This record gives sequence, C-alpha cells and structure tokens, in this order.
Amino acid sequence: MQKQMPKPSWTQENSYEALGLGDLAPVAILLVVVFLIVAVGAYILTEVQTTLPVNSQAANITGKGLGAFVIFGNWFAILVTIVVAALVIGLLLYAFRGPGEKGL
Repeated sequence: MQKQMPKPSWTQENSYEALGLGDLAPVAILLVVVFLIVAVGAYILTEVQTTLPVNSQAANITGKGLGAFVIFGNWFAILVTIVVAALVIGLLLYAFRGPGEKGL
C-alpha cells in the first residue's frame, strides 16, 4: 500500500494558513521562469525588429510587442515585492503563533 503525500496548503479547501518556508521554492521558481520568459521574449523581439525595414507594418507590430514587455517589466518589480512581503508576513505569523495552533 502506497502512502499518500499531503496536499500543499494552497490546494486544501478552507485553508487559511499563511505562506511559509515550504511555499518559498515554488514561488521563487515561478518568478524566475516568468522573468526568463519576459527577458527572452524581449530579446527576440528586439533582434527581429532590427532586421525589419524601419516603417513597415511588421516593425510596428514588434514595437508594440516590445512596449507590452516594458509595461509588464515595470509591474514585475511590484509583483515580486508583494510576493516577498506575503512570505515575510507568513513567516512572522508562523513564528509568533501560540503552541498548538495550526493556522490563523
């Protein structure tokens, strides 16, 4: 008989537990993957745009794509700050909870 693994805290119904150290690795990997996708996408669009004629429709479309990456890049720092703040608050709540308490 195979032992079942416990579900992560974010998949359990009615779970009000804060983010903890166990949630740090998946969140960090997600942020790195998103950052790499944005960086590689912006690099590819820049390289494509340099090979196109200056005022062509394709150059304008790649310019709009680069603009979208810039807008997301501006929000990315805010998203990372929010995730880090949630992790810090979760760790503080975990550290200062009373003995025998499971969640909030």
